[in-house]
Amino acid sequence: LLVIFMLAFLPVKGHNYISDNTGDSPVSFYYSAVDRSLVLDCTDNINHKIIIDVYNLTGGSIVKMEVELYAEKSNLIPLDLKAGLYIICITENGKTTSKKIMIK
Repeated sequence: LLVIFMLAFLPVKGHNYISDNTGDSPVSFYYSAVDRSLVLDCTDNINHKIIIDVYNLTGGSIVKMEVELYAEKSNLIPLDLKAGLYIICITENGKTTSKKIMIK
């Protein structure tokens, strides 16, 4: 019974799923409730083209956009999200970093 349970929850090869991770990207991010914006910080001297995906907890896509971030600068991306739990995914060059956020 335990083996069947474990197999049921293993990721399927080639299937995309969202995991909470920090990645190895030079771009870090957090949500600012004061500005109601996503703040993305570039720690290197290169401009970055990234894709931002915001999902609710049921997996529904709330926001999807492509933006260019400027080097060595904090970049504000307006995201007027209502109270709730969200997963924010940042993808650059095929590598995805995701974080869970709660807005009160």
